[in-house]
Amino acid sequence: MSGVLNPLSPDQAKAQVIDAARDVASTLDDLPILKASVRLESCNDDSSPAYPEGPYRGRLLLQYPPTSSRSAGRSAIDGYIQRLLNAGWSPAPESWRTSAPWGALARAGVILEFTPSSSGKPNSQMDFLGECRDVTTTRETRGDSEPLDLR
Repeated sequence: MSGVLNPLSPDQAKAQVIDAARDVASTLDDLPILKASVRLESCNDDSSPAYPEGPYRGRLLLQYPPTSSRSAGRSAIDGYIQRLLNAGWSPAPESWRTSAPWGALARAGVILEFTPSSSGKPNSQMDFLGECRDVTTTRETRGDSEPLDLR
């Protein structure tokens, strides 16, 4: 795929989000992690065969326990964001902040979005999205989500 500067291998794309998630797990060392999994996903939102697929990026989902209420969830996320800002994360670009109303941060090419628990999502979660620089992965080679231990 042309136009992608400094492409990443599939392993590098996954490592980008795993490293970011490990940094968060270390900074938020009191956060109980219920589940973490990593996968490769297409950066092309249109799954129509008429459009070329890719490039791909690493994506990691970290789930942690829900809070007792929506306001407690907001307060917890605000606290996590402040601690991560103090540890070197930055506010995500405006385009990400509008699509992630609960909060989004950025560091080393990775976007971190926060989502509290809700009726559709019983656990709160952090979603790590890597850069769209893996040009070798395809639908056939992307594989499934892989569980991992961040600590």
